Amino acid sequence: MRPFSHLDIAHMFWQNIVNPGDTVLDATAGNGHDSFFLASIALQDPKGKLIAFDIQKTALEHTKARLKEFPQEQIALYEMCHSRMNEVAASCSVKLIAFNLGYLPGGDKSVTTLVSSTLAAITAALNLAAPGGLISITCYPGHSEGLVEENAILPLCQSLDPKQWTISSHTFMNRTRHPHLILLQRHDQ
Repeated sequence: MRPFSHLDIAHMFWQNIVNPGDTVLDATAGNGHDSFFLASIALQDPKGKLIAFDIQKTALEHTKARLKEFPQEQIALYEMCHSRMNEVAASCSVKLIAFNLGYLPGGDKSVTTLVSSTLAAITAALNLAAPGGLISITCYPGHSEGLVEENAILPLCQSLDPKQWTISSHTFMNRTRHPHLILLQRHDQ
């Protein structure tokens, strides 16, 4: 049996938060793996909705192909920066917002998420997350921009009001510069 990965751990948390009929948001669609996982839960009910963003057309094409088995009227894909998620999701009550930062696996590694837009996107997500909802952020400090992002995200998370948010951090302590999962759960209000 292979050891758990950071994504396995994230998916365990997501399964405990997302229910059929929920609205979920994939802030960094990439190759569509996270979108598929979220869709497999939320879109079991016709009220469910998946919203996904990526700045790369190729990423959205991969995501769309991966999601072909799901009802397309429940899926909205946007070729735009995740920092603009408020423009399309402001009226939604989002149960889970997933960030899988870095670059598109198999794509151009010079095209990465950037700290300025990522911080803006996380700030937007804080306002979109429903009570009891979750923001899941996977940082990749193994590349230079990923390390910059992680170093900016951690203080932002630590500054959140503990009366409104529970923040946890999951990293493999015996591996250096390994992916880092940060979970921000909004309290029920």
